[in-house]
Amino acid sequence: MIFCKATKKNARNIHDLLEEYGANSGQRVSPHKSKLYGGSISSTRLTTLSNTLGFSLGSLPFDYLGVPIFKGKPKNIHLQALADRVKSKLASWKGHSLSMMGRVQLVNSVIHGMLTYSFKVYSWPKGLIKQMDRCIRNFIWSGNVDKKKLVTLSWDKVCTPTSAGGLGLRKLKDMKKAGCLKLCWDLTKSDKQWAITLKSRFFRNSSPINHAISSSIWSSFKNVLHLVRDHSIWKIGNGLSTSFWNDNWLGYKLKDLILEPLPNPISHLVNAKVAEVVHNQVWVLPEIFKQQFPIITCDIHALSLPSTPEPDELVWEDSISGELTFKLAYSCDMQPPQCIGWTKFIWKLFIPPSRSLVAWRIMHNVIATDDNLIKRGLTIVSCCSLCGSSYETVTHLFLRCPFIMQYWNWLSSLLGMPLDLSNFDSLLGICNKGWSPQLHDLIIAAIVNILWKVWKCRNNVRFNDIYPYFSRDLIYVKSLIHQAAHYSKGLNISE
Repeated sequence: MIFCKATKKNARNIHDLLEEYGANSGQRVSPHKSKLYGGSISSTRLTTLSNTLGFSLGSLPFDYLGVPIFKGKPKNIHLQALADRVKSKLASWKGHSLSMMGRVQLVNSVIHGMLTYSFKVYSWPKGLIKQMDRCIRNFIWSGNVDKKKLVTLSWDKVCTPTSAGGLGLRKLKDMKKAGCLKLCWDLTKSDKQWAITLKSRFFRNSSPINHAISSSIWSSFKNVLHLVRDHSIWKIGNGLSTSFWNDNWLGYKLKDLILEPLPNPISHLVNAKVAEVVHNQVWVLPEIFKQQFPIITCDIHALSLPSTPEPDELVWEDSISGELTFKLAYSCDMQPPQCIGWTKFIWKLFIPPSRSLVAWRIMHNVIATDDNLIKRGLTIVSCCSLCGSSYETVTHLFLRCPFIMQYWNWLSSLLGMPLDLSNFDSLLGICNKGWSPQLHDLIIAAIVNILWKVWKCRNNVRFNDIYPYFSRDLIYVKSLIHQAAHYSKGLNISE
């Protein structure tokens, strides 16, 4: 893609350049595959330029390298095609044949990758973000983008790290903000031609414009400019690029700390660069400044200067390398997630995620037992499918039912101590009894696999009319625990 002023001279120069390139490289530009796009110029001039180049005329919008190119603020119509591709991708996967954790992995690795590429360029409309979130949420829970599951957990909770009780997914609105922040950072820091061109349009005297313009990307970063300023700091080299008064190079801006006007002898510092108070890489502050602001003077002298002058560099405060990554941009200005104790027990590398997921749903009380279905408005006659003598609740099915009690009694006899079955947190508390690392992991594997097996038995009875046989099923559970023993290293997924 080549940009130039719409003059006939420039068109001839581009034509000659492409001809010369083709003659020397053997790679000819195809006029039939090339198009000319114009801005606010007359159709007569555009036609003249088209004839000079030999290119056909194109019109907005169009796609370039997978990114839609259009004029004005992004709207649904501009990005709907990408949204439809994502929805088609979700629909093409056989969601019902995948476990829920398998669907989570697909969304994390494929769908989020498709959307991140676009989020780094455009600020998507809120309505389209909600539409995409709804499709992804339905796919995760039901395997169908158009089918809503009845018993689910708040999407905000699902989109948190596994250590905070979520599934490690990301909210699209936060991904959009991260993409906008990354674009804003790249624009602010870069001195390449694309950044210089955009800065000349979006900024006046280093301050963002406050009037409306027709731009497809201005909306992407105008709302996150304050984050760049709040989380970046200038690393002083030669001091030529950093404002002494307006920029953050001490961990704060002098204009925010010194509220009264500077005395006349040093009033010039308001418009000065840091280089004006440096000589031979040594700080040379005016005496009157030192006397009036001794604490700030100490902060300045505590700042070491490089032995040889080098360009100033804008760095991201929370980054070791000084660069802003998409991961850091996503977590910027977020409250650190609060870790939940039980998550460290269920998410283990030696336990398949699909089995850990059953324990996760039990701990969040979003597993489709009769009591949860009734709470959500379903009219059914409840009866435990495994014992046939009690109302089915999460607590009954996994802690009180005579069928599962056979498993808990078996595990209790192996450990030589009773299990506290008053609630699920108390059950997992057995893992904190000072066991050896290997035995600790085996107890976790036993609990998670028992919960998974009982849920599978319940569903087989209810939907397939297949009744469990404890002795046979216990052998199978023992084999699962034996497999876990081979892979146990005491590591959990969230680590």
